[in-house]
Amino acid sequence: MAYIQYVSCSEIWTFASNKVWFLKKLLGIPPVYGKGIKRHEAVFSDSALNELEERERDNVLSVREMLKKIGDVEEERGFKKNESYSLMGKADGISNSIPIEVKFYRSSKADKLQAASYALLYGTDKAWLVTPYSVEEVYPSEHMAELMFTIDAIKSFKKISKEDILSLLEEVEKSKK
Repeated sequence: MAYIQYVSCSEIWTFASNKVWFLKKLLGIPPVYGKGIKRHEAVFSDSALNELEERERDNVLSVREMLKKIGDVEEERGFKKNESYSLMGKADGISNSIPIEVKFYRSSKADKLQAASYALLYGTDKAWLVTPYSVEEVYPSEHMAELMFTIDAIKSFKKISKEDILSLLEEVEKSKK
């Protein structure tokens, strides 16, 4: 069984659209966090579990069990962020070079796109999406239409001005209404 090299699960909510998430990341807008609970502590520390509400504790314990289906979860270890990781964020986990996206509630299409984005970023053909209820393989090839924006933006992000990003963000927000 593979060893999970890194797990950090503090970001529990994703933006409704991968485009919105990506644009906000480019603008430096901070991610949305749930109630200030450090989820990576909850995954690794039994004492941190005591601070969680019962439902949240059950979800964290379920996620811990689901992670064990992928690999041995022993300790938290970071990895060096390069420019691409900084731009796209970090996968919640890595097992045998395959990125892992962890959600403590039900997953959405945005979570699958996030996992698929990590697979592209790490140069793998799949990623794992782990929830309290399942471990799912996500393949970027199944989401290429939605990911083209991400791929194009990665190629040209240094050329995008802040005004262009704000304009794109407004367009995406309007299209959701």
